[in-house]
Amino acid sequence: MVSSKPKKTTVVRKITGSGDPGCSKVRAAKPEERSKTWHVFAGRMDPSTEAKDVKEQLVAGGIRVVDCIQLPRKEKWQEKYSAFKVIIDIADKDTIFNETLWPVGVDVRDWWFKSR
Repeated sequence: MVSSKPKKTTVVRKITGSGDPGCSKVRAAKPEERSKTWHVFAGRMDPSTEAKDVKEQLVAGGIRVVDCIQLPRKEKWQEKYSAFKVIIDIADKDTIFNETLWPVGVDVRDWWFKSR
């Protein structure tokens, strides 16, 4: 028998302090130095496309590419395409979505990270 009771959801409340740090003994830790990069998925490319080809095209379009990694083809249907994880400078996170940078039919979207 399936229960018809709605599941309870927990609301997590969070703030980030903004008070004057000079008037308290409590201080925030220094932020760790994070790399300023953005990750995108680019797929549905011809199977002969290589990472260096994608990188060259984006650099020619003014995008600062940190890395371009071809994704492995794990399923049979994936053999018809090439797909890449493209890591770019954070300053180019909006510019990478300029449709004219990409050939007709290529799919580009933000990279989704799985939560731990």
